[in-house]
Amino acid sequence: MRFIKHPTLRADTGDLFYSPAVRMRRAFFVKEAGGRAELCVCGLGYGVYYINGVRVTEDRFIAPVSDYEKTLWYNRYDVSALLREGENLLCAHLGNGFFNENFESAWGHDRAPWRDAPKLALRLAFAGGCVESDEAFRVSADGALYYNQLRSGEYYDARREEDWLSAAYDDSGWEHAVFDARPPAGAFRPCVCPPVREAEEFPCVCVRETEEGRLYDFGSNFSGYVRLKTSAPAGTELILEHAEEIDGALRLKRNGLGIYYPSVPCQTDKVICAGGELVWSPKFTYHGFRYVLLRCAQGKPPAAQLCGVFVHQAAEQTGRFSCDVPLLDRIFAAGIRSSLSNMFYSLTDCPTREKLGWTNDAAASAEQLLLHFDCASLFRKIAQDLADAQREDGCMPGIVPTDGWGYDIGPVTDAFLYELPYRLYLCAADTETARFLYPYCLRNLRYLGGRLERGEWFDLGDWTGACNKGDNAPFVQCMLLLFFLKKMLVLADALGEEKAELLRMQARFEQKVRGEYLCGGDYTGGGQTAPAMLLVYGMGEREKLRARLLDAVRAADTHLDCGMIGTQYIYDALSLLGEQDLVLRMVCAESAPSFAHWFSEGATALWETFEGGKTESKNHHMFSNILAWFTKCIAGIRVLRPYEAEIAPLPFTAVKRAEGEVRLLGKTLRVRVERRGKTLRVAAEVPEGIAVYANGKKLPAGTNVFCVPPADGDKDGKKTEQEE
Repeated sequence: MRFIKHPTLRADTGDLFYSPAVRMRRAFFVKEAGGRAELCVCGLGYGVYYINGVRVTEDRFIAPVSDYEKTLWYNRYDVSALLREGENLLCAHLGNGFFNENFESAWGHDRAPWRDAPKLALRLAFAGGCVESDEAFRVSADGALYYNQLRSGEYYDARREEDWLSAAYDDSGWEHAVFDARPPAGAFRPCVCPPVREAEEFPCVCVRETEEGRLYDFGSNFSGYVRLKTSAPAGTELILEHAEEIDGALRLKRNGLGIYYPSVPCQTDKVICAGGELVWSPKFTYHGFRYVLLRCAQGKPPAAQLCGVFVHQAAEQTGRFSCDVPLLDRIFAAGIRSSLSNMFYSLTDCPTREKLGWTNDAAASAEQLLLHFDCASLFRKIAQDLADAQREDGCMPGIVPTDGWGYDIGPVTDAFLYELPYRLYLCAADTETARFLYPYCLRNLRYLGGRLERGEWFDLGDWTGACNKGDNAPFVQCMLLLFFLKKMLVLADALGEEKAELLRMQARFEQKVRGEYLCGGDYTGGGQTAPAMLLVYGMGEREKLRARLLDAVRAADTHLDCGMIGTQYIYDALSLLGEQDLVLRMVCAESAPSFAHWFSEGATALWETFEGGKTESKNHHMFSNILAWFTKCIAGIRVLRPYEAEIAPLPFTAVKRAEGEVRLLGKTLRVRVERRGKTLRVAAEVPEGIAVYANGKKLPAGTNVFCVPPADGDKDGKKTEQEE
């Protein structure tokens, strides 16, 4: 496939607010319809495709963002039903996306090496013929969609709308496409992960008139856009501004967006009406929001209906949790919403400010995402993005895909390179992705290990969270490297790889940690993060570290006092110590920092930090690992290795009933737990083909009812006579 483009449209049009979508049309002849027809498309930045006036797919934001000099993702569609005998019409509508961001930001996409006006490569194959992207396509940049930028918004003038998808439309005034003189160097790769689609509609729960305009509240913070219906007079200009929060005066809170995007309004769409009924939603942008302010350039906004459209990767939710503590159910639901809000062919940090694939966020969430969603194919797609992003020396960036920004942040962000293949192996028995990424992991290990052994520390340690004070960054980096090595040793066993180099590096860094940070088996510094990491890793003296961790929790008045690294380890560390009730007290504390405090301040999704009013972004997934802890410790479902799980719920004072389910290799394991005195009564539905253990014994397929710890007569984890 070759790329074609508009002959004169440039990336920089000379007008910051003229960044049009490109329309393309080509007629073709089908001698005999009825056979199979397949369309392969790669639109840069994004494309929407039509055959004979019918949209080919409801997929959104294709092609996925990539390092376009390494990989060009294309999509395949069966379009057999859309072709007809005789004349046919193929159309494409192209937006800018990250391929052509035209404004300044902190991440420099306006200076990306690939940046250019939108372009298209396609191949339509059918019985007796083939259509490819070539100069026979007619192109125009003068349509109704005169501005589109993924992180800014979309401007649409309905007065300029034409029936250009119709075969009767006269495109003789359009120009001919030209072949791209400097096409991106990336290799074409099929995108086989679930598409991004419209998934759910949120009706407006409240409308209020304000001094600035009409304020719509959709009740939840989510990713997507609105569907606008209005019959406003021709020439009426409507401005839709999106935000996650409002202040006491019903004004939108911008939360620092103007700092990151000083030259353009962010999360803002504009619609100019043509008279008559208009139904509109954007094609090439999405936002993160709960509130929309509708303003009118001519004064008071006219009558209009708005509904919110939740847009995200169509990854099926396969894991669930519920219990008799409403707050925990609320946290789980918010975590699921934040996870979905940040699935857009990568794992983005937030749908508002950045829309970037921050790898530290992804590393923190990888376990819970694979426990609760059918997203293994998305992870496999991201594996290619990780490989594309690595430098020859093994250095990784903090965002993937990247335009060249964000290298040398260190182990905190590099962690996803290891989490992805490790979690895919455990949850999906995927050794192929592990084998693909294994040499990239080795290269990164050598790079990081060399830096750390020379004392060349990275800036980022236990970044953000409760109070943003962090912890000893060199210690955190050394411990993360040891966790990477543990995961690599598991993968090496699975792949039959030589382990000598890994074991030597592990020994050196264990000795480094003992020599520099441990005294008599106890951590020599303070804080919650370090003892939690050491306990989970299994280094140091357990009782001394137990005292150290509990002292740190008490010093924080039974609150979290660690960053995003600490929160990945502290729940499991306290559970190992039998202090699971303490975890719930920290999670449910009414005062900040805590999950409960978020909800007392109006959260409907998970936030970027626990710092309350200082938190700029209100829909992040990086603290969603608490959902995995709910599944592992309250519902008691623990994935041990491929095809194997253990049921081992922990007793909680506050939780009397809980349910959980996880799908492993296409088969669902369901567990119900009830506390009865000092024991837990468990009912487990065990699928065929999965080895499930409880109380040290393997459970048979089917329904099993037993107690934890086992009651008399229940030593094998099977139904007791009393339970029958």
